[in-house]
Amino acid sequence: MAPRIRPAVAGLNRARRGMRREPARALRAARALALVLLAGQLAGCMLGPDYRRPDARALGIPEAWHATLPHGGSLVELSEWWRRFDDPALSALIAAAQADNPDIDAAVARVREARAIRRGSLAPLLPQLNASGSFERSNGNTQAVTSNDVSQPQSLQESELNTTRGALEASWEIDLFGRRRRAVQAESARSDAAVDDWHDARVSVAADVADNYAALRECEALLEARRDEQRSRERSDALARLRVQAGFLSPTDAELPIASVAEGRNALVQQASQCELDRNALTALTGMARGPLDTLLKPGYARMLVPRDGAIVALPASSIEQRPDVRSAERAVAAASAEIGEARAARFPQLSLTGSIEVDRYHITGQSLTLHPWAFGPSLSLPVFDGGSGAANERAARARYESAMANYRGKVRQAVNEVENALTRVDASVELERSAVESERHYRLYSEATDRQFQAGSRDVLDVETARGQLIASTQSVAVARLERAQAWIALYRAIGGGWQEPDPALALAQPTDPGHQDGKQGGTTLTP
Repeated sequence: MAPRIRPAVAGLNRARRGMRREPARALRAARALALVLLAGQLAGCMLGPDYRRPDARALGIPEAWHATLPHGGSLVELSEWWRRFDDPALSALIAAAQADNPDIDAAVARVREARAIRRGSLAPLLPQLNASGSFERSNGNTQAVTSNDVSQPQSLQESELNTTRGALEASWEIDLFGRRRRAVQAESARSDAAVDDWHDARVSVAADVADNYAALRECEALLEARRDEQRSRERSDALARLRVQAGFLSPTDAELPIASVAEGRNALVQQASQCELDRNALTALTGMARGPLDTLLKPGYARMLVPRDGAIVALPASSIEQRPDVRSAERAVAAASAEIGEARAARFPQLSLTGSIEVDRYHITGQSLTLHPWAFGPSLSLPVFDGGSGAANERAARARYESAMANYRGKVRQAVNEVENALTRVDASVELERSAVESERHYRLYSEATDRQFQAGSRDVLDVETARGQLIASTQSVAVARLERAQAWIALYRAIGGGWQEPDPALALAQPTDPGHQDGKQGGTTLTP
């Protein structure tokens, strides 16, 4: 056996002794090189534009609003704005909708996705380490040396070879020109945008619930008014029948109050149906079962939603930038700006450090040999010819930036327009409600007087119905005016972003903060019901 493997083993042993003298010196050189390259990376430049948030004036944000601020702009906190209506049912409905709404749940999932992608973008900045291992068994025939005379025939014997290998392989891309760091910036901005989209979804859901709740309370108020009117119609009809029987009224004239009763009954059915539709809408928005929803709504039945005086903050025009959709659009601009640098840096050389350490063990027919090979060195990739794809990618990145910037300007203009319109609506709704209430008061006095005169026999049925019709219209106008006032405030809250606070580290969906946030933009804001 020994004659078969001794020459090979001797050669391997010589190689092993030679290799043992080199690792210490090589590792010292590797450490020095790594430190130099690390220092170079830390001080390295990043290609592409450094993002700066666009100036408000350049975006067309006015220095002051053209429309009048309600209540002179008294200073009140905007967060949880729905509590300014002093309606427990509304607060409970919004809390339920915030806790269980498909749009919000989808936005939360997108936030988690964006944060996971951002964490993934950090990985190329760190060394990559892989471990591998293998075992192999083989057999074959070997020649046995039995004599120094090579002319003598050699015998063939079967032998087995077991090979065991274990290795650690490391690689590290040195981000010389900032390609990877720009990618982290882009994903950080997208993560922030996802949080802003989450806030936008919450603002929209809260405003939709408030709108539908206000519409329901208006519907209930109108339904109660319809019931009062129906009772009045029925009294007039009964009185008209008595007067016909007494001969004071012709049967033809008695047809009018009969028709009025039927008309009022039809209006009652329509109004009750509309209230049912409003309840169904709240069920869909909040996810509440109908029984608990009806129980929640019962105490405040027919109570109109009235905003508390002074329920708005002194609103600077610059606050338009706090709207979640505007913030999200601005973050998209930041991401597109970082992508320009990423595409630019991709056209420059890429440097990587690679290294490996192995342990190889050979065992053959009772003899063993262990080797410790290693390797370390840099790898440089230099683009020479790519058919123009690198330049095309950079031009595409610049085009995406221009598109994102245009979208951002559009969002700002839309936001300014919505705030101006909402302020105008709020200002007009106050006078509208005041006029409607005054009109309804006088029509009610006139209708009551006409009804008394009809009972006394000094007015006819047509006068009574005309007065009642005017009262019905004025009552509806009051309800519509109060609904418009409430919805105008809701529209203003929606237009200015629904309320915001400083970033909350206890945000329900928040994950541990990642290092490497390059552009200084903090995470999203909270809107906790």
